[in-house]
Formats: sequence, C-alpha cells, structure tokens
Amino acid sequence: MSNDDLYKTSLDLLNGKLLSEQNKDIIYAPGNNALHYRGGLYTKNNHYESNGNGYGYCNFLRISKDGKNAVVLQSADSSHYGDLSNSANKIYTDLFGK
Repeated sequence: MSNDDLYKTSLDLLNGKLLSEQNKDIIYAPGNNALHYRGGLYTKNNHYESNGNGYGYCNFLRISKDGKNAVVLQSADSSHYGDLSNSANKIYTDLFGK
C-alpha cells in the first residue's frame, strides 16, 4: 500500500466510511488496556498510532483523531524499525504538537 493509500484508508476508517460511528466508538473507547491498543491502532491523547513490520518492510502511521493531520513513514529496510518509529513520533510532534 502506498503512503497515500494508507492515509486514505485510515481516514475512511476514522470518518465512518469503513465502520459505523457506533462501532468506531466501541472499538476506540477508553478501556482497561494499558497500551490502549484497539482495532489496529494505539490510542494516544490526541492521535492514533500504528506500526507494521514484516517481510523486510516496516511502516508507521501517526494520525490525528479527526484524520486531518498525519505522518506516514514506510521503509523497505526493517533493520531501522526503532529509529523510524522514533522519527515518526518526532515528525508528528514537531508538526502537530503532542
């Protein structure tokens, strides 16, 4: 999936095009999970995060809860997974705040 496709699919998920608003509220509601991981996303204070790693590739999405702001990083070299995850966090924070 391209960066653009990952963003558009994530935006559709958040905007109720792939899930009803009721189902979205259920999946992403606060709960007892300390990591706040639900539906493929980690719930942070003002945004969601997802990370993927496999077959030598890795990807990182940081997206605001309204979907208006996002950072997508992907690499064909998963040996730098931690560095890229940290970079995605820093870029998101630098651009959009915490």
